[in-house]
Amino acid sequence: MSNDGFTSQNGTGGGTYTNGPFLSPIALQPTTQDFMEGQAGCPTIAQSKAPLTSGTNPSRPYQQATEVSMYQNPSGSSLPVMPPVGPLRPMQPSQPDPNNHRMSMSPPSQSSTTLPVSNSYYQHPQQPTSWQYGGHPQIEAPSSGIQLCPVPSPGPSQVYRMGTATPSSFHSASQSPGHSPTSASGNNLTMPAAAYPLLPGQMSKADGTVYQSLPPGYQSMLGVPKPSPVLLPPQPYSLPSQQYQQPPIGPAQLSSSLAALSLQAQAPEALRVVNLLQERNLLPPGPIPAPTPCLPQDLQKLNCNPEVFRCTLTSIPQTQSLLNKARLPLGLLLHPFKDLSQLPVVTSSSIVRCRSCRTYINPFVSFLDQRRWKCNLCYRVNDVPEEFMYNPVSRSYGEPHKRPEVQNATIEFIAPSEYMYLINDKVSRVNFFVSCCLFTGCISRYSAGSFFFYPSYHNQHNPAQTERFQKDLKRYLTRKIGFEAVMRIRCTKGLSIHTFHGNFFVRSTDLLSLPNINPDAGFAVQMSIEENLLDMQVVSFQAALLYTSSKGERRIRVHTLCLPVVNSISDIFAGADVQAITGLLASMAVDRSVTASLTDARDAMTNAVIDSLTSYRTSVLAIQQPGLLAPACLRLLPLYILGLLKQTQVFLGRKHSGQGPAPGWMTGVFAMCQLKCQPLAYLMYLVHPSLYRLDTLINEGLQNIDDHIISQPRVLQLSVEKLIREGVFLMDTGSEFYFWVGRNCNPVFLRQVLGVQSYADVPLNMNHLPELDTAESGRTRAFIGWLREQRPFYSVLHVIGEESPLKSIFMQNMIEDRTESALSYYEFLLHVQQQVSK
Repeated sequence: MSNDGFTSQNGTGGGTYTNGPFLSPIALQPTTQDFMEGQAGCPTIAQSKAPLTSGTNPSRPYQQATEVSMYQNPSGSSLPVMPPVGPLRPMQPSQPDPNNHRMSMSPPSQSSTTLPVSNSYYQHPQQPTSWQYGGHPQIEAPSSGIQLCPVPSPGPSQVYRMGTATPSSFHSASQSPGHSPTSASGNNLTMPAAAYPLLPGQMSKADGTVYQSLPPGYQSMLGVPKPSPVLLPPQPYSLPSQQYQQPPIGPAQLSSSLAALSLQAQAPEALRVVNLLQERNLLPPGPIPAPTPCLPQDLQKLNCNPEVFRCTLTSIPQTQSLLNKARLPLGLLLHPFKDLSQLPVVTSSSIVRCRSCRTYINPFVSFLDQRRWKCNLCYRVNDVPEEFMYNPVSRSYGEPHKRPEVQNATIEFIAPSEYMYLINDKVSRVNFFVSCCLFTGCISRYSAGSFFFYPSYHNQHNPAQTERFQKDLKRYLTRKIGFEAVMRIRCTKGLSIHTFHGNFFVRSTDLLSLPNINPDAGFAVQMSIEENLLDMQVVSFQAALLYTSSKGERRIRVHTLCLPVVNSISDIFAGADVQAITGLLASMAVDRSVTASLTDARDAMTNAVIDSLTSYRTSVLAIQQPGLLAPACLRLLPLYILGLLKQTQVFLGRKHSGQGPAPGWMTGVFAMCQLKCQPLAYLMYLVHPSLYRLDTLINEGLQNIDDHIISQPRVLQLSVEKLIREGVFLMDTGSEFYFWVGRNCNPVFLRQVLGVQSYADVPLNMNHLPELDTAESGRTRAFIGWLREQRPFYSVLHVIGEESPLKSIFMQNMIEDRTESALSYYEFLLHVQQQVSK
């Protein structure tokens, strides 16, 4: 989708992207620039005399792979698993819709002296290009706290030594004397011990049951029950546990299987009509799960984890005109280097890829037979290498569909020599990195770095900022890191990349240069539909990250996402991901505020809400009803956009958790950097903080989480009307916790949790809860500790009262209330309704 209301410095219209002067901050070798092209004649790696040690920390907690005996299987037997998706059967094109007009999506002229603007970020041939929707008020906006990142270490793994696979009566393999478990040219397989598929009849701890396999397109559909027409719950992203038999049948059955999975039948809750002016309690009691794509359940279990790779629309429109009619942004959000507890790692002398588009083999390719497979992006038929016929996990030969590469949507390869740099060992590696820094202008922007901000820092007078700096520095030095990285994003034929968002340097239309990559970096990508997808049932996206580990190994981490294609606008709305849409709009708004002004960015975000709800009212609802109507899946979009608008006001300056005001331009720069490069999970803390009541934890439902009893209070609305002077509340803004104590709080709670006798004894600069031997203290500290474990960065705690200097910050985060220069949530809804009803 081309969003004209937002224009990026990365370029528009799918053309060449320019992030400043076309000067690479790091001199990458040609073999790295086109590492996914697989061109012949790549220079051979000159083996280093010593591995790279930059960024290595001997005491860091990551566990290393443990070698086991040859062909050892932890489960004790072969492990049958499910094969990938088959090729797709062309579908008959739908009848043309007379109301589905093609919209003009032309990007603004680059030679214009004034920046063109439009009524919204969509242009209609019958509408004049104007940013104003009439007399809607200008909404100023506020910034956020710091968001930094620590993460759990990867789990243990097992190493399987493959050797050269040759068929025999026992499916054995001979081991080459020159191969070693860590050789880049050997055929070793490293997989997490806890991620192996279960044997038939065993119960999966994550899934709770063993599902019967729904065969993909090349399998027989006989005897397989039809999918149940209910909303699929979010599934744990672990390895599948199905028994599978593979008959060589074509893809005809997949079309009928997917056709039966209409989103209108699958997701009635997502399409439920909500009147935003009448329903106030829209927040769910706990975290909001990512929507589940409408795919067969067995295919969905093979899909990529939405915390790593997700799309703003889990149902892709068939045409660009249908996308324009829905007026929803189409884009991807990636967290490519996220720390994962289970990550299959494969070492092989060759990596199987499509000969045409260079896509890595993945769970959504189709095997025509044992010797041929069809790419799911360009549909070219490729040969299966002889080495790929052997599966070291099940110790079987002739079953390529059971290899880990086609059983995991996220996988990492230890790259062979053609993916390495040709580095002169006579040059010091320290000097190599210093020379790169000499060419770096905006270091964090173009080197994929991080930006930290500590306002009013003082070792004695501001201990909260001192503690945060210590935690951030520890995280920075101990987290996993990759060097000399490049990332390429591929998509099915007919889709194209429009604009990138994040910290990187664009080398080509789909290749990003990342001098370093860390687990706390997020990226966003705008997409458009260039060709109609009428003959496709599903589309796929693949992100491949090539990097050098701190041990000098060249590795490739691949993520693959599969989504259905729909021809109904109601199906598009049913598959909308409100959090992903908010994250993409935030990145677009930052670019807009840089290239134009904050006013234009605020107007564009407001118009995004107006356009989507107008399209839903005119194109989906059969009967026009009074009020502001929205589908249940988008009921929180106006609230999230209002949160972004009020965060934008912080760009003008506000007091931070430091004891003095931070300069407005510093606050604005930091807030923009956070909105631009934070992963979606961390960005949502900034957009919409969470508010809990703590003095009633004893009455809340308890849950057993990792053998610990944790209270789960309900998330409250961010409004002063939810506060009472007899209560104690906790506001989670991501980087900070605000522990608000009411003036008339129960003295028993104060003694048992804070260790003070009365409200007057609560210190003004308290940053830690005392460890008291009381049930209330244990429950409160356990809940706050559990919240901290959900994020990689450290959140500072501030205990505040009604006279605290930090009370103003606490109240500014009440985004549903009116401020001096911003509308309340209800007033914002009235403004949106007025524009929708025009």
